[in-house]
Amino acid sequence: MLPAKELTVKSEVKGQVGGFLVTQGQQVQGGQPVIQMNDVFYLYDQKVDDAKSTYDTAEFLYNEKVKDEEQQENLLKQEISTLANQLNTAENELFSLSEMTAEYQTTKQQQAKANNEDFIVRMLEK
Repeated sequence: MLPAKELTVKSEVKGQVGGFLVTQGQQVQGGQPVIQMNDVFYLYDQKVDDAKSTYDTAEFLYNEKVKDEEQQENLLKQEISTLANQLNTAENELFSLSEMTAEYQTTKQQQAKANNEDFIVRMLEK
């Protein structure tokens, strides 16, 4: 007996044949399984693929977190710089006001002295 048709069988998954489900010369229908796969290698490959996927995801999330932290750090540096500039401006204003206050006090004392001198002169003229 000769086969009606010769077929090349290809696997859709990697693995090793664990056993045959048909005997040589047995007729089969389209889509009927003819072999049983030994799934140890498939499961191993699946676990390796899962581990790689988990690693890639963790690495991506880690890198995103690092970028996020760097952005936060840059924002904080900018905020600190702005606050330092505001503090410096306020210190300069306080210094200027203290100088103005000292000048004001001196001027006020000079006016009071002049007023006292004028008062004494007027009193003496009477």
